[in-house]
Amino acid sequence: MQRSGYGPDGIYRSLRPSLALPNNPNLSLVSFLFTSVSSSPNKTALIDADSSQTLSFSQLKTQVAKLAHSLLNFGINKNDIYLMLLFIRGMV
Repeated sequence: MQRSGYGPDGIYRSLRPSLALPNNPNLSLVSFLFTSVSSSPNKTALIDADSSQTLSFSQLKTQVAKLAHSLLNFGINKNDIYLMLLFIRGMV
């Protein structure tokens, strides 16, 4: 069994199976991520590798909504281009 995702061409490819992504070009990433929140709100969405803290899909959706509203309060609107650079605790 292959232990690394690096192929002979030097390109890294995940060892996990490919995901089936929706074909709808008008489906946003947020809509795609949160389509099943109501059926499993407590399912784990993110895990912090250092602390093992988890965030459920319901909690993540709340945080995404708060961030979106904050950006609107800064005057950033749909179709604006915005770069966000985050420094995470413990990372250089």
